[in-house]
Order: sequence, then C-alpha cells, then structure tokens
Amino acid sequence: MADQRNDCATYCVIPLSIQPEGDDFLVGNQDLQEYYQFPQEGVRIIRLLQQGVTVAEIKRTFGEAVDIDDFLHVLLEARFIHAPGTPAPAAATEADRRWKFAVPARLAGLFFSWPAWGAYGALIAYALFEAVADPRLRINPTALYLQDHFTVSLLTLLVLHSCTTGLHELGHMMAAAKYGVQSRLGWGNRLWNIVAEADLSGLHALPRQSRYLPLVAGMLVDVLNIALITLLIKVFINEGSHPFIINIFQALILQILITLSWQFNVFLKTDVYYVLCTYCNYPNLDSEARVYLREKLHQLSLGRAGAPGHTDYYHLPTLRAFAAVWVAGRVASLAFLFLVVIPTVLRYGRDAWNALGSAASASSQWDLSLFFILSATLLAAGLIVWIRGRTHTQKT
Repeated sequence: MADQRNDCATYCVIPLSIQPEGDDFLVGNQDLQEYYQFPQEGVRIIRLLQQGVTVAEIKRTFGEAVDIDDFLHVLLEARFIHAPGTPAPAAATEADRRWKFAVPARLAGLFFSWPAWGAYGALIAYALFEAVADPRLRINPTALYLQDHFTVSLLTLLVLHSCTTGLHELGHMMAAAKYGVQSRLGWGNRLWNIVAEADLSGLHALPRQSRYLPLVAGMLVDVLNIALITLLIKVFINEGSHPFIINIFQALILQILITLSWQFNVFLKTDVYYVLCTYCNYPNLDSEARVYLREKLHQLSLGRAGAPGHTDYYHLPTLRAFAAVWVAGRVASLAFLFLVVIPTVLRYGRDAWNALGSAASASSQWDLSLFFILSATLLAAGLIVWIRGRTHTQKT
C-alpha cells in the first residue's frame, strides 16, 4: 500500500539550474549550494516533476529502464524536491560564519566593461614601460631577505599581503556578481597554509563559458596590484623615501608573485585547479582522485589500507593524470615543509637564542625573539588547522 500511495504522489521542485556538462547535466540550487551531475534521463524526470506529473505516470514512461524510486530518494536527500504542503527546504545557516557578498550585477559589470579593461591594460602597460626604463622598479629577488627590523617587516608584510589577498578574493566575487551569482568569503587552509577563500559554488549554475572569468579574476587582480605597487615604488623613489619603505613594497611584489605561481599547484585546489575542472567537465576531480588513490592503496596493500572504490569514474585517463600530479605535489610539499620551512624557523630560533647571550643591543634581541615567536606561531597554527582538518575528514 505504501508503494501505491507513492505512485500517486506528486512532488514540488525547488528552483533549479540545469547546465549541460558534456553528456550529462549539472543540476543544483545556489541557495542550498548543492550541485549534482545527472544523466539526461534524470533531467527528464525533473522536468516531468516540475510539470506536476505523478510518480506513477513517470514510472510508466520509463518502465524498468530507470529506478525511479532510487532517483527520487537522491532528489529528496539533495533537498531538490519536497512533498506538497510541506515547506521548501532552506539552506543551513547556523554554522556558516562566512561573509556573504552580493552586489547588483549591473554595478559589478562596470568593473569588467570594455572601458574598464582598457584602463587595466593601460595601467599594466605603463607600469611595464616604467620598469623597463628604470631598473630600480624591476623585481628585486632579494627583497625578502631581511637583515634588520625583522618583526616590523614581518608584521607590515602580513598586513599588506592580507590587503592584496582580500582584493584577490574580491576580484573573484565581483566577477561572479557580474553574472548574478552570490558568493561567501571565509577562511580555509591548503596544507599548513591558512588562506582566505571565496565560495563560488554558485558558478555551477552558469554556462561553462561564463565560469572562466570569475575563476581567473583573482589572478588578474594580482597582476593589477603588482602594476600599482610598481608605480607606487616609483613615487617613493622620486620623493626620496626611506629605503626600508621601498624594500617592503618590493618584498610585497615578490610575495604576490609567489602567490601567483602557487596558483598553479593544482593539487591544492587553487584557482587554476578550478579552471582545469571547468575545462575538463570534471567538477569533482579532487574528491574522485582521492577515492581512486584510496582504491589503489587498498589493492596494493591487499586490503590492509585504503578503501575499496568504484569503477565507474567519469574519465579515467584524466583522473589518473591528476592523481599522479596530486601524489607528486603532496610529496614535494611535505619535503619542502621538513627540509626548508621547519629548519628555517628553527634557525631563526637559534639566532634569537644566540642574540640573547651575546653583546647585541636589547632592541636587536627583542627584534629577533619576537620575529621567531611570530614565525613559529604562524607555522604552528597552520599545522594545527591542517592536522585537525585531516582528523575530521578521516572520522567522517
């Protein structure tokens, strides 16, 4: 009797975006931030439900070719449908402390209009021309090598780099707003690095060609920041500013360049990773690579480690290539952590200890000591967040 009542039922469908993704379709809701990849038959079922067709009629339409009950269960779990007379599902907000960013699409579009692009291009070209003409405006590869004022330099760079990082994320969110997509800004981590990150999951509601600009907008802002800082250094030089100020902004340019190059570490789910996922029609590339690697580990260890996976991967050649990059990148990152980062921080600690027992001035002793404490604290905080995140992932 329960099955008969279900066969006579209809369901209400919440507003959904449906975008083609290769042979399949990406279906989701921006408010819920839930997106699923369904085959063409799944989209047909959703369309029929939207038209008020009963479950019984849908079953007669598809016959035994599709398990309608199982698919309806998926839609209910995803909160895409609900029974008539019940409230529509709402997004969970109690644990979301991220800043919600929403501006009118018309206003956001002004930042990406043709006049705006012309201004950006002119600014970059002018900064490049000045750097070619004046060697003092070129990239200084030694700018991050500190010889004095360690603590002040570190704190100043932290503040300035936080500002440029905020502008980077603002670029992502403003470009998304151009297409009417709301975003959220929060904090996350990539390995032991604590980072600001914009949630752009609403981009899945857009056609694929419209997603690229929001994904690369942050890196475009980085290039603009470098151009602006280069011209600012020119002003400081012409005004005869203290060399320390000039060196700080040269170090900031170097830090932005490091951040730009870091975006190509696709195994860390960076901007370039999401561009790659969009290009390959593979929105869950990282998560599926983890399943694939756990499956291979399970096979190699004869079931003693890892976990059994599945064989219906979306595109196995792409997955294998990314999995290889993922493993190589993680190994290289861990080697960098243990061979470069931790030894460098420990050397700062040794220098601070030696300064305390030497004839160095009190200001130098405090400078080195505070610099070491801040550096060690930042590294420890990042490691704790990373380890806690891994522990939580393993439990779930």
